[in-house]
This record gives sequence, structure tokens and C-alpha cells, in this order.
Amino acid sequence: MRRQAPKINGETPFMPPFACSTIAHSAFAMLGLNCLLASSAFAEPPEAPWHRRPLRIVQTLLREPDVVGYDVDGVMRFVRESRANCLVINGGGIIDFFRYDSEMANPNPFLEDRDILAELSEACHKEGIKLLARVDFRGAEEARFRKHPDWFAAGPDGEPKPLQNGLRPTCFNGGYRNEYGIGLIRHLLETYRMDGVWYNSVHSRGACYCAVCQEKYRAATGESIPVLPDADDAFLGPEMARYRALKAQWGLEHLDRVRQAIKAFGDDRVLVGEVFGMFGVSVPLTGGIDVYTVSPYFDFLIGKAFLDDGQYPFLAGSTIRFLKALDPEKQAVLLTGAHRNSDRQIFEPPLELEGWLWEAIANGGSIWNALIAGSHPETFLDRRNPLATRIPFDFLARREQASMGMKPSADVKVYYSGATRERFSGGFAAAIQGAERVLLQRHIPLGFLTDNNFTDESLTGVRALVLPSAAALSDAEIERIRAFVREGGGLVADFQTSLFDEQGQSRGGFGLADVFGCDTAGEIKTTDRNFYQRIRRRHPVLASAGDTDILLNGARTLLCEIGADSGAQAICSYIGPIKSQPPERSWIGDADTDHPTIVVNAYGKGRVVYFANEIMRLCLEDGHPDFSDVLGDAIQFAIGGPPRIETDAPPSVHLALLENGAGAYALSLVNHTSAPWRPVRYRAPLEDITIRLDLGDRSLSDFEIWAADGPIQVERIDRCARIRVQRLQTFSSIAIYTKQNAP
Repeated sequence: MRRQAPKINGETPFMPPFACSTIAHSAFAMLGLNCLLASSAFAEPPEAPWHRRPLRIVQTLLREPDVVGYDVDGVMRFVRESRANCLVINGGGIIDFFRYDSEMANPNPFLEDRDILAELSEACHKEGIKLLARVDFRGAEEARFRKHPDWFAAGPDGEPKPLQNGLRPTCFNGGYRNEYGIGLIRHLLETYRMDGVWYNSVHSRGACYCAVCQEKYRAATGESIPVLPDADDAFLGPEMARYRALKAQWGLEHLDRVRQAIKAFGDDRVLVGEVFGMFGVSVPLTGGIDVYTVSPYFDFLIGKAFLDDGQYPFLAGSTIRFLKALDPEKQAVLLTGAHRNSDRQIFEPPLELEGWLWEAIANGGSIWNALIAGSHPETFLDRRNPLATRIPFDFLARREQASMGMKPSADVKVYYSGATRERFSGGFAAAIQGAERVLLQRHIPLGFLTDNNFTDESLTGVRALVLPSAAALSDAEIERIRAFVREGGGLVADFQTSLFDEQGQSRGGFGLADVFGCDTAGEIKTTDRNFYQRIRRRHPVLASAGDTDILLNGARTLLCEIGADSGAQAICSYIGPIKSQPPERSWIGDADTDHPTIVVNAYGKGRVVYFANEIMRLCLEDGHPDFSDVLGDAIQFAIGGPPRIETDAPPSVHLALLENGAGAYALSLVNHTSAPWRPVRYRAPLEDITIRLDLGDRSLSDFEIWAADGPIQVERIDRCARIRVQRLQTFSSIAIYTKQNAP
């Protein structure tokens, strides 16, 4: 039976028949990313709520004058052309885009004698488009502040906090957020056919000394809030630790009140908010709201990552992997935009944005296209790239049922330690991204494992765990890591991993010393220039090192020692420094030391590699083969067997593997092969890529081509699926169906 190719822009791409009974065949799409099919084999029950399905969100963030002559038909035309299923529109808070009978209301001065929210909500309802109202209660202008000064944040002297961007700031306990704000949300949901609320700028920076906060702090501690200079450094110090913890609790209590108000209108009404915290530390800690802790309050999870936010093309995929680790059952949404976040009137380079979006989708993410330049593209000053998300949105729409229940399939998980991020943030983000970079370049299926979801179940199917300088670990975490390795799991760790407990208190040695086979000697050396490592013995972790007696060192190195009764092996040892000037004296007499920099150990049934330096950070910030190749070889050694994916694709092609737990997989390829500078203006197409996917105790039964730039062939070879991609321009995706092998 021939499956008809979908029509896109009125045209049908050429595709040969898909014969379900045939294992080895190919599919071809002449129009690039137009070979898009969905399969009921991936489907979850149809009653799954709308916010648990792939989301294709467009946000038009209105400026005050944009309401003049607001063109509802033009907005809906844009939503249809974008293939969006959800629209986010201004509601109220700082500026109200509707008329509201409240003394604290602040209606847009450009509002005409019409109700654009009523018109737009009716139009969206008729077309099956979900509509979210954007609210923002971070502060109010001076005139509204004077009506209820007790509702706002105060300094240590009880006086109002200084203006921030022209607004008097608020706190989580004050009446502005809880009486006025929640009242406004109720009014929006009572009056309009809104499907939920987008809570912008949830956080509240710094300490608040208003009467309510003082009373709540005194009730919890018996003391007054400490008075310190209003600066982030002081606020993040130990004197404010109790206040920070209570403030975070108050933030969750506020979100719970908001959520209850919304859910009173039905379980299908959603709350989602703008929260930071994957790599940034300052905003979550000073603002009291962290995506790490607030995810239970939101109906789907948002990660903000615009092109101008990050210099690495895998940040979009990294964001989705992180959100999936926080809560794999919720939709993970990349908040990005066709317009820049820093210079909001100007478009993002389209070719680079294309790869950015496919990175998120390949890892199981949804997309939020935030446009901050007018009501719809015809009104934009820059109209060069408004429909950048149309083809990715079309892909998500056509595979909606197929993608339900899909989660990252990981041979290796990168451990994300929230306690380390909070207490030892220097180099934290770089270490995690460096590990990711190596895994992506090696085409090893990866995911995140967060410490707040660290369970035995979270390690199911994981072959190796990577700890990027996870300095602060609890006793429970350490014991679970021990058990994982003891039963045959691999472990790769570096630098200060397990040297402190979850409160940041020194253990006086590694908590995982028995697993590493070594312990700290108590001294950290700065090794960022003219420092090296002596190769003591050849080993598989140096498989790519080549003909050399030394390796480069960098960043910082923790001096370590291997005990006399340890069975661990020192693969390399610390040298340094060998100064570079004058060159005649660029030598050292005795390069041997007793301080290993690479230690290999066997613990139970597992393989362990410990690096005394910051190798994972160096894989990102330096990238020299003595870091990236050695870390890659170490991870492969720790896995302890052949990789599940083998391919001849270059490192510039990122592979992502998803699975639904019922024997169905989605394998996607994103091509980042381009000129060595940003923004990407040219992407080099690749030919004849072969991928071998080991299916374990299952075998290939069928497949579908979801997206292709050219012919793709799939065939069964023993327990493997061999995929040949004859041409990869940007993105290809293949669904793999498997069946259980007979015993």
C-alpha cells in the first residue's frame, strides 16, 4: 500500500512506496525537509492533555502602540502560516492590554474602544489554537506604587526599594503579586477563553524587608532578616543562607497560590513561567526561583536559549536534554526566537537558526518562537525571517502522535549536581558542556541525570556515568554511585568530584576515594600555562594519544596520591612547570612525580577513570586533542564494550536517539558542517553517511522516514539496523520499529 506524501505549500514531493513488509528499502524527498510522516505505532492514548503533546508556540510580544488598528485576521493568518498550535499574547501586569475595573489597573493608553483579547480568544477558539496570556508582576510604576506602598518590596530601612527599569520591585509575599496579581489572573480566565498563563519574570531579586517578609522570617527563625549591602556578592554569602532558603520556599508558596487559582478553572488550564537556572547561578539564587525546584508547578517546562545567548550550537539540544531530565513526562520547550533577544527588532541569521531549532527537535523538544517586534510580521520593521519555524513546526505537527512518550535514549548520562552549581559554580557550566561536546563528537547517545531525580530507575539502561567536577555530593548520592559501579556501570569523573558534602563542607578527602582508587593530597595547582602530564603506561584511555611521552595539562590540577594497598593504575602523572622562555632553558630535570593525573581503577564489576585536572572544562574552553580525545577514549573504556551507535559521520554531525520504551526509536541527524565562524552562512552537504544501531535483544521490523534530504536506506543485519543516508543537508530523521527476538 502506498502512503501518500504530504503536501506542503500545495506541492507533493516525490516519494517511492513504503512497503511495510519490506525491511531493506529507501525513501527519497525532492523538496528537502518535506518527507514527513507520522506513525500510530508511537502513539499514546488520545486523551493525553494538550500540554503533554508537542507544542508549536508563537508569541507576539506587543508594544503599547501595537494595539492601534490591531489586526486579528493578520495575526491568525500568521499563526496558520507558521503551523503553530498555541499563541501567547500580552495580558497584563505592568501594562494591561484589556480594561479591568481595579484601582491598580494600568490599561494601555493606546487601547481603542474594542477588546482585542476577546476578539483574539474567540478567533483562536474557533481554529483550535490554544491561547496563553502573558502576565508580569515584577513591579509597577510610581503612581500605582503610591496606592499600596505596603504591597511592594522594601529595603532594610523599611523604605521602598529603588526603581528597577522604572518600576518599584515586588516580592513573593507582598499584596501586589498575591492580591492584585492573582486577582488579575482570575479575571483573565473568567472573562476570556484563555487556556492558561505565561508568568513572565517570576523571580524577585535580592532581599526584601517589607513587613510581611520580616514577620515570616521572624516566625521561622526568631530573628530579624540580616542587614547587608544590597549587592549580589553579599546576598550570596553565608550570612544570608537561611534567608535565601526561606525566600525560595516563599517563591514556591506563591507559585502554588497562582497554580491553584488557575486550576480552579479546570485541569486543562495551564501555568508556565520564565525561570532561569540550567547554567546560570546568580539569577536563581538572588531571585529565589530556580527551574530546578519549580518544575512541579508548571504544566510544561521552558528553557530560554536564543542564538545570541550561547556560542555553542548544541546549547539548544542541551537545554532540552536538561528539561527532560528534570521531568521526562512533561513537554520540554525551547524558548527562542526568529528575532534576536538582545537587539529585539532584528532577525536572527536564518541558516544558523535552522540548525538551532533542529537540535532541539532532534532531542525531543518543542519550540516557542518569541517575536518581540509587533503584532504580526506585516507590521514588523524587519520582515526578513518571521516564518523561520514553519518547517520545524510542520515536522512537529505531522509527527505529533508518533512522538508521544519519546524520551532520550542514553548510553551515558552526564550528572548535573545542583549542589555543586550553587556552591562551586566556577567552571561548572563549562565542565558539563565540555563533556557533552565530547559525547556528541563521538556520537554516543547521551542524556542528563539531575541529583533531584537520582534514583535506581534513572540509571536503567545507562552504561556509564560522567561526573563533571561534581564537587558537592551527599552520602546518599555517593552510595548510589558506588552501587551503580559495583554492579558493572562505568564511571568517569574529574577534579574535585565528591570532595565536599551537599552543604559544601569539606570531607577531608574524596567521598568516592575507594571507587577512584586514589585520594587527594590536599593541594590545587594552577596549571594553565606550561604544564604537562607524563605518560606512565599505555592504556586504552590513551588509544588516540599517538607517539608521545607527554600530554598537555591546563586549568587547575588537584594533587592526588594512590595508596599502597590500592589496585589502581596511574596512567599519567603531574609535571610542571616547564617554562617557555628563554627557550634555551625550556627543560626540566626530573619529570616524574608521585601525583597521578589520570587514574584507572576497577571497582566491583565496573570500570572507573578519574582525572585530577579539569579535563571536562578544558574540552570546551581549549578543545586540544590531549583533552577531548583522551576524555572520549576514557568514556569509551568505561562503557566496557562496543558502542551502541557506530557511524562514519564527522563530529560536526550530531546524532540524537529517542525511544518510547516499547521498542520504537527515533534517530535524528543534525548537520553543523560549515565555515569556521559565526553566524553560519553556509552549510556543507554531506554524502553517504552510514550508521549502525545495535538493537540489543530486539531486531528491526520496520521503519519510516520522517525527514530526509535524499535517499535513506535501512536494513537489518543480525541484531542491528544499518542506516545509509545518501545526502544530509541539514536534518534527517528516521523512525525505527523493533520486535523482541525469540528466546
